[in-house]
Amino acid sequence: MNIKISIKIESDNGTLQVSKDVAQFERGQLTLANLGLTLEESKQILQGIQQEIVSSQVSQYMEQQTPCPDCGLPRKCKGKHKLVYRSVFGKLELTSPRLFHCSCQTHQQKSISPLALLLTERQSPEYLYLQTKFASLVSYGLSVQLLNEVLPLDGTLNASSVRYKLHQMGQRLDDELDEEQYIYVEGCPMEWEELPRPDLPLNVGIDGAYIHAYRPKNSEQQKSFEVIVGKKHPRARGFKEFWLCPNL
Repeated sequence: MNIKISIKIESDNGTLQVSKDVAQFERGQLTLANLGLTLEESKQILQGIQQEIVSSQVSQYMEQQTPCPDCGLPRKCKGKHKLVYRSVFGKLELTSPRLFHCSCQTHQQKSISPLALLLTERQSPEYLYLQTKFASLVSYGLSVQLLNEVLPLDGTLNASSVRYKLHQMGQRLDDELDEEQYIYVEGCPMEWEELPRPDLPLNVGIDGAYIHAYRPKNSEQQKSFEVIVGKKHPRARGFKEFWLCPNL
């Protein structure tokens, strides 16, 4: 049995733009091992389909970017270079033309690369999501082994890259947070007893731990100290966090 996997891409008006074989397999006598697709065969199919889809998308995008946005005249091509884009279905090498600016307007630069400006990140959001998700659950090395095992990544992913992306994503999330607030009760502490009680129900979670190797100032001795943390969640209000160090 000969099996061919092909892809066809049509334009909006139904014109056939791409018709290409992306994979071919052979099957002999049916056994438990050759029933259906293997993992390696599925990687080959996905990588081939991804390459053809992305190439068609980039080609269509560059056709739209060639005319000058101001006067509509076609802009001349200065040259082309390769742009590497990594997705969950493999590394893609894309042709990125560089276009001269039209003379109808004044520009600070003589040329522009529309595709490079569009792809500000050279990794797909899904690819970055999978790296950071697994790296937050298991070690960097195990994350790399898992992703290389199930995705057609060609062994290009490494632990250092995953670690860098995880820290980069963590920093991005921290930057989106509001300024840290250390206390949520306003007013003088002597007046806190007069504040109205919060609406019920009030859910409170409390936990504690000992922090080791604390060294007091001007002391050579190390000691542990206790930390108690908690979170309360009144209905229809946001979370409130609190902490206490009884021994400090």
